[in-house]
Amino acid sequence: MVVATVEPQASFAQPLDLSSRDFAENKSAYFAWMREEAPVMWLPGERGMSGFWSITRYEDIKQVELAHNVFSSQRGGINISVLDRKQWRPEKLVPAALNSLINLDEPLHRDLRMQQNEFFFPAYVEKIRDRVGLKIDELLNLQECQSEGPEHDEMLFILIHQIYELWFKEILHELDFLTQMLRKNEHTRAQHTLNRVLKIFKTLVSQLDVLETMTPAEFLSFRDFLESSSGFQSAQFRELEFLLGHKRPKMLDYHEQGSSARIHLEQRLSEPSLWDAFLYCLSKNNIEIPETILNRDITQADVESPEVQKQLIEVYKNFPQLAHLCELLVDFDEGLQEWRYRHVKMVERTVGTKRGTGNSDGVAYLKKTLFQPIFPDLWAIRSEL
Repeated sequence: MVVATVEPQASFAQPLDLSSRDFAENKSAYFAWMREEAPVMWLPGERGMSGFWSITRYEDIKQVELAHNVFSSQRGGINISVLDRKQWRPEKLVPAALNSLINLDEPLHRDLRMQQNEFFFPAYVEKIRDRVGLKIDELLNLQECQSEGPEHDEMLFILIHQIYELWFKEILHELDFLTQMLRKNEHTRAQHTLNRVLKIFKTLVSQLDVLETMTPAEFLSFRDFLESSSGFQSAQFRELEFLLGHKRPKMLDYHEQGSSARIHLEQRLSEPSLWDAFLYCLSKNNIEIPETILNRDITQADVESPEVQKQLIEVYKNFPQLAHLCELLVDFDEGLQEWRYRHVKMVERTVGTKRGTGNSDGVAYLKKTLFQPIFPDLWAIRSEL
């Protein structure tokens, strides 16, 4: 809330530093003191910024908020530019996004409130509650421990794997969008999306740190209750591999005919890979990608191509924006390989060389997946750059 721009005769003797760590960690205590001792307090500005009045008692705040002819929400530090009504596209959503009710004065505040009133009627809120709600209660009831007791660490194991599946879903969502952006030749949005996926992979690696707090004995206390469950059976991770060009039709056999998982995998098998989309993007920027590669059988795995490598070298030399995209793809490839390595070591320290859950080969299988780049052409040219 911005009050009249009159400087006080004297600042508070020891002004609070609202940006300090102490204030951040003890906000409740500070606000309680301010409400009691200094309900209306002047806080001088720092680093060239203007000061402001802090008002902390409810009745005072209410009085200020209602006194439109004296106090302004629109003028001051939280001001957001007000668009002319002719620029509103669409009529209701743009002003809601750019001009918040909390920082507009009359009559703009009243006009915007009237436009949005219908979205706050109890009947409307109830109507959309189930459709757009996060369904937190349902989410929190999906962790069903099977061990007797149950064993304490089984909950952690279940949660980590469910969280992984949620992140896999988000990664697929982002990479599908990335594929679209590449085919539309929209480099900036493609780069932004790749950066987001890179952050997600950092999160995936950090989750292994949490899982590694579980000792071998703690894992073995509930392992037998996992029955046929195995990370090897993650259909979404198979989808991710297919999308990244590592297509193996035999992986369909792990899922029943007509099942949702198999249908999704069959669809991924018949769609272009992320690398296909990137090569298409290069071709749209006058990079000479051979037609035989652009029109290849997309149900087959991506393979290295000397012809593509030759063109990639030219990209690095003469097309800086496309070269940046190449480097982000290398970062992504490296991030996936880092996660695979950490995953292997986590399994090895937990179960050693025992067969994996679901009767998979465990560590022996996982080690075969290491150091297999998903974009081999980008790695093959490193010594030529």
